[in-house]
Amino acid sequence: MPNGISCAYFATRNLIYGTKENNLFKEGIGLAQTIRTADAATSSAVNKAIEEAAKEAAKATNATAIKSAADAAAKAAALKSSSVVKFFSKGAEICCAMLYPLIIASGVYNTVKSEDKVKTGISQAGGIGTMFAFEQTLAYIQKKAVPALIKKYGSKIPKNISNIVSKSFNFLNTNQYGKIAKYILQGVLFATVSMGGYNTGSKIGEKIVDKYRQLHNPNETTPQPSVNTVPIVQKDNNIFEDIQL
Repeated sequence: MPNGISCAYFATRNLIYGTKENNLFKEGIGLAQTIRTADAATSSAVNKAIEEAAKEAAKATNATAIKSAADAAAKAAALKSSSVVKFFSKGAEICCAMLYPLIIASGVYNTVKSEDKVKTGISQAGGIGTMFAFEQTLAYIQKKAVPALIKKYGSKIPKNISNIVSKSFNFLNTNQYGKIAKYILQGVLFATVSMGGYNTGSKIGEKIVDKYRQLHNPNETTPQPSVNTVPIVQKDNNIFEDIQL
């Protein structure tokens, strides 16, 4: 299940900048992330219903409680099999498969549109490549590295620190508000790492091109955007004059 926090951030960002830059691929990314956000919301609702059904079943000690538990279970099953949940689930699956191709296509589009295609192309390639690398590294750290380190060195951690860590993890995994905090933190962390990876790779790509040009073409200047010329009105004589911004 995608994280709704990070998906909502990427959806908003790409829809805004895609519209501003007239980049259909970036708008496509925004739409895909919007569908994944909706899937995250419906999946959370399903999981919530399943949890409530399990709680009702655990407390069932008489006929009334058993009926209540059965009703909660039926509600959860109906929600899980609803056409809306299935639609967003399937849509998110398709969007997830399309996401990386759309990101790459957006980078190619930006390169083709740019005046300095070499610098933009290397910058985009560096940004996208580093972004993917950062995301995969984060996933590895969360799923494999941290559990392996805890398993190997957990017994060597001082007891007072170990107790604090254990209580913190227990709060995040079992408490209602802890689960919400954990969900938000995971989304913010992923978005931060992803954007940090892109910005890092993009800047490195630009620096490499600039350095290469300085060494091989010291007199070459980087192409600059065309200067905009706008008319203004002179208040004293009402004559239009072009000035450069």
